[in-house]
Amino acid sequence: MLKGVFVGVGIMIVAFLIPILHFISGPLGPFIAGYFAISFVPDRGEHYAVRSVKYGVGLGMVWALASGIAALLVTWLAGPSIKAQILMWIGVSVITLYTGSMATLGAMYATLRSQRNVTPTADAEQ
Repeated sequence: MLKGVFVGVGIMIVAFLIPILHFISGPLGPFIAGYFAISFVPDRGEHYAVRSVKYGVGLGMVWALASGIAALLVTWLAGPSIKAQILMWIGVSVITLYTGSMATLGAMYATLRSQRNVTPTADAEQ
């Protein structure tokens, strides 16, 4: 799971650093990361939704940690007003929830799409 989460983080960072790609797919970065990086998460026989939610929570927690550290550093170094601090922590929670939910949706879509390409059984043909 950890390998897949870090692959997703890498995909999001690369999508952010390439200017053309950033402006075209910037808000869709977590979805794209979930779509491609779920293939690096081992399939342990779990339901596709459980696997996707676990992946989304993992990616969301990585971004919660990163944005939380950044918010703490800004608070410690700059000492903004209480209103600015409240806005920063609202931003941290929004980034975390957005990243986790979009990564979950991307992973779920990729898993369902890969299951659709499996050959049908004899019962499904009748």
